[in-house]
Amino acid sequence: MFRHLRAFRRWYYWLPVLVYQTATVMVVGGLSFTMFLVQRSLQSFSGGPLPSWPGVMMSVLVWSYGSLMAGVGIWVFWIMPILASRDMSAPVPDEPRTHARHISFLPWGPAIMPAIYGFTVLVLLPPFEYMRFGRWQWWTEHSLLGLCLLLLSAALAPLGYRLSEHVARRYRQTLAARVRCFGCGYDMRGSASPTCPECGHENEMLRDRQPARTP
Repeated sequence: MFRHLRAFRRWYYWLPVLVYQTATVMVVGGLSFTMFLVQRSLQSFSGGPLPSWPGVMMSVLVWSYGSLMAGVGIWVFWIMPILASRDMSAPVPDEPRTHARHISFLPWGPAIMPAIYGFTVLVLLPPFEYMRFGRWQWWTEHSLLGLCLLLLSAALAPLGYRLSEHVARRYRQTLAARVRCFGCGYDMRGSASPTCPECGHENEMLRDRQPARTP
């Protein structure tokens, strides 16, 4: 477990999220405070009820959390796998093929999560409406949201597929540039054959890197 936690020492795992969250809180907090002052001035001038600080803080929390989830989701599922697949100084895992499969699965996240939520809304809400009102109602006020989420998932699926293929291919190229076996991570520098002497995996991308033999 601690071996996998060492990967979080790479800057692209935590630094952009920290910077994005700090900037989001500052921007949303500044806009909310400005709107609070403007609304307070207008209401004091018109004699209406004044806004309260708890409402402003709740607005800051809601908008900050929503924008944080959107930004972190884009970074974690789309940008971070691309950077991880191009990192030439990252520690080579014991099973690079498994690691490549894991990071290439991340770009599917933005397409899978809306599909799960939309399917849940469309399937689970009708029985809930039956228990609540005593009648079946297949189309509720939330069904349009579930349908839109399914359409969003279908629209994001091709992009997730392209990014997944790109991440997997780029990770193989990175290991080939570091002259490492894609099967076990063995250092292949100095080896005369693209076949790994440790695991027997044939590294196709290392064939072109072998020096030509003179007859």
